[in-house]
Amino acid sequence: MALLDISFSDLFIGADLASSFYKTTPDSRTGHPVISTTRADDIPTGSARFARKNGGQNDALADALSAVFHLSLQHFDPKNAIPSRKQGTPGVEAPPARLLKVSPLFVSETNETSIRSIIRAGNFQQLWSQIERQRNLFLSGSLP
Repeated sequence: MALLDISFSDLFIGADLASSFYKTTPDSRTGHPVISTTRADDIPTGSARFARKNGGQNDALADALSAVFHLSLQHFDPKNAIPSRKQGTPGVEAPPARLLKVSPLFVSETNETSIRSIIRAGNFQQLWSQIERQRNLFLSGSLP
């Protein structure tokens, strides 16, 4: 993976600021990894918010995007968990009280045209089908 081959001097990080998109998008188009954050309930909502905050630059976002990760901290529900023989301190000897849930969306050769066209058109809710497809691939042991 190319990300493992970079030095930290080539990594650009932007916060939840509209101006960071305009500064970092050209860098991502030249192959420099760029990390930017925004708050949202899911990937489609976050992508739409990110595009809206940056003047509706859907084409620029579609061209620059490689991956999106939605992170959420959820309460642990022992009724839906795999039984553990260990009991004790949550997260150390027993299941944690909260779990980090990660939902990824990767832009790869197999889905690049579809994902980029969805973003360009501004139909961000249609990303759900790609997210579910990739989730099913991961669960079956394949990569998107």
